[in-house]
Amino acid sequence: MTSMSSMSSMSAQTTSATVGDQIRQDPAINAAIDTIVERVRSHSEQITDIRPGHPDLKVTYDEMLDRAAKVKGKALLYPSLSSGVGNGALVEMADGSVKWDMITGIGVHFLGHSHPAVIRAQAEAALQDTTKHGNLQSGFGAYEFGEKLVKLASRNSRLRHAFVTTSGAMANESALKVCYQKHFPAGRVLAFKHCFMGRSVTMAQIGDSHAGREGIPLTTQVDYMPFWNDVAVEKVGGATKFIDHCVWRLQQFIDRYPKNYACFIFELVQGEGGFNTANRDFFRVLMEVCRANNITIWDDEIQSFGRTERMFAYELYELGEFVDVFCVGKMTQACATMFTEEYNPKAGLLSGTFTGASPDFSVGSALLDT
Repeated sequence: MTSMSSMSSMSAQTTSATVGDQIRQDPAINAAIDTIVERVRSHSEQITDIRPGHPDLKVTYDEMLDRAAKVKGKALLYPSLSSGVGNGALVEMADGSVKWDMITGIGVHFLGHSHPAVIRAQAEAALQDTTKHGNLQSGFGAYEFGEKLVKLASRNSRLRHAFVTTSGAMANESALKVCYQKHFPAGRVLAFKHCFMGRSVTMAQIGDSHAGREGIPLTTQVDYMPFWNDVAVEKVGGATKFIDHCVWRLQQFIDRYPKNYACFIFELVQGEGGFNTANRDFFRVLMEVCRANNITIWDDEIQSFGRTERMFAYELYELGEFVDVFCVGKMTQACATMFTEEYNPKAGLLSGTFTGASPDFSVGSALLDT
């Protein structure tokens, strides 16, 4: 039987340092993680250039592609299945071939393949007692990640809070709920032509893609504004005339549906629409019209975050003062909806079973630090 003195000793030990802290500070565990990181680095450094697949693996690889297609119901968009290792922009496929990764998970794998900081963060996350964290039971990782985002975002904006979630579409869904609640009963949405918002039912309706919403009943009321277009700018006689025309278009919508717009969604850099950028004054003037008409300015940077000359695209364009609601994802691993104090929603509006998985937050935090 355990003696009272030994129980007292155990209690004192766990009071000064939680068992979780003991695990994270365990020298043997940390040495093992160091070994894992070093051994993965040693193996990944063998990958130095592209190469064809190994003939002995072709049949197995083709079988894997067939199995994946049967699960999905159709062939994979790209016949691509990785082996689980790479080196920077080079990735090894399951057939032994090595290719340049020009897609990076649509911008997700920012540090490339088998990066030591990512391997370390994933190994450290594996020490957690559960894989998923949620709004009812969670480690601090989700909030530490959100805390870092807020600290970085608030340098040049009024953003003060972050609701962490599992995907870009869910971050956008949360943002829309915040906008709707703030401006109830306003139910219309403004967005740019060729925008992309995600694959949920609502986001597919807002996204300007026929294929993405084919067969889906259109219940969300969306009006589309022209995005900056160099050809159009030249045709109308310059930037000023193009911007004036867009302001006129926006004012037409506002006059037609007064006090009916909950938000204007700004993609400062369009991704799915063809990597479109714009003139700063174009955004600024439209945002000023929104501000004058009490329309939420929602900056969607799920695709552009970290991929311009500044961490946030609104910093590049010097538009942070206008942003009310903000969404981020992809490169950050975990996704988040951010908002100003004025847009902090009522309790109960934003929740969910999962905020994400332990590696999402540990790798995401490492990426933000980098």
